[in-house]
Amino acid sequence: MKVNPPLAARNPGAVETFGPPLSLFIFVCWIFAAKTLLALQVPLPVCGWRRLFGIPCPLCGGTHALAALAELKFAEAFRANPAVVLGSAAVFGWFLVWMFTGLIGRRTGVRLPRNAGLIAIGGFAALIGASWLYLLVRGNY
Repeated sequence: MKVNPPLAARNPGAVETFGPPLSLFIFVCWIFAAKTLLALQVPLPVCGWRRLFGIPCPLCGGTHALAALAELKFAEAFRANPAVVLGSAAVFGWFLVWMFTGLIGRRTGVRLPRNAGLIAIGGFAALIGASWLYLLVRGNY
């Protein structure tokens, strides 16, 4: 008796198919927009969080971080906002894995636990929290 694989194993979802290239495209657009805004010296809007509370929000410095990444100034980008740099690296890494699995024509065989989504959300929250703490301790606001 032949057993068919589960539907999810036969038909990859939209996130698996389009997520990595779309994420990389959006990331490149953000870098281009940040670089262009800073090069044209367009006045950036004041962060509402900073205006309201007097401290930086978790993503303050993101535009400067993306512009520094465009020039491959990784240390400067990390000083501006570590979460943006690490998130950018994650998007690029996800794209590379997607491209590698497409080139070899099969999946990596890595099985994620059922709660992988919760682990990813927790990791993302921890990254944003640690980056925000860095921005607060660094001061400069």
